[in-house]
Amino acid sequence: MDRETYKGIADNFHNARANPHLADTYIKAARKVIVDLNADHDGTAIEVSTLYRLNEAFLQVREYFQDEPRVLAAVKAVNDYVEDTDAEGLTAFVNRISWDDHTVPYYWKSLSEDAGFDTDDWI
Repeated sequence: MDRETYKGIADNFHNARANPHLADTYIKAARKVIVDLNADHDGTAIEVSTLYRLNEAFLQVREYFQDEPRVLAAVKAVNDYVEDTDAEGLTAFVNRISWDDHTVPYYWKSLSEDAGFDTDDWI
């Protein structure tokens, strides 16, 4: 997964949490980031690893943010994929991304923590 793809997913999950009334729009956009990948950028492997969970997250937010297991499972799928494929690990990968405001979006970081990831060293 390249940094721009990861950033697109993270930004959309952050925006979904920050704007619950538009959550389904943002989660759908996160899912589209994966769907729009092509085979030249490992799109098939990324889709297989993450798309089911991203679709589940989309279905959940359509039911409203009452309970988060599917959203956290989607966050976990994305971060697990990076951990499994990036030789330097998730933290190094995340810190190489050019984030807006030079910091990981608050809600993406929070969701990642809730999904069981150590974000203490994230920028």
